Amino acid sequence: MCLEKTQYKDKIKAMFNLAPIAFLKHMISPLLPVVAEFRTGILALYNVLNTYEFLPRNEFLAQLGDTSCNNNATFQILCTNALFAICDFNEKQMNSSLLPIIMGYTPSGASTKQIYHCVPGVKSGKFQRWDYGWVSNLDYYGDTSPPNYNLRNIYEPVYLFYSKKWQ
Repeated sequence: MCLEKTQYKDKIKAMFNLAPIAFLKHMISPLLPVVAEFRTGILALYNVLNTYEFLPRNEFLAQLGDTSCNNNATFQILCTNALFAICDFNEKQMNSSLLPIIMGYTPSGASTKQIYHCVPGVKSGKFQRWDYGWVSNLDYYGDTSPPNYNLRNIYEPVYLFYSKKWQ
């Protein structure tokens, strides 16, 4: 926002974020490359269905997560595998006793436009402005591809919290 709307620069003292926030190329997930490959079709489907939230959270899914993923549930392994499909497999870091709580809030939803904007970075490794399609990009940016954000123009402190994949 500070790159696009410079009037906010003086209003922001610092940014605190959980990574990954922009560069997704090294994020390991079996699901994200599929979403990246079919992002245009997914956005079109959501537009046809007149819904604009990707994986929305609702009470039914929260109850399903609570009953299907508790410590005594037969299907707890399916809950674990669903999370691993999104976040990568690491059994040593999975606390199964927390699954009912985690699945009560997963999925938590996101804007379909947010997904459409971010997932190309899974393949390209770039952090770019909105992609209008190559024809419209010519009008907006003077090029068929959207430009990368110039992060060198951000002077506000940025704090990223992340973890490495532990074996």
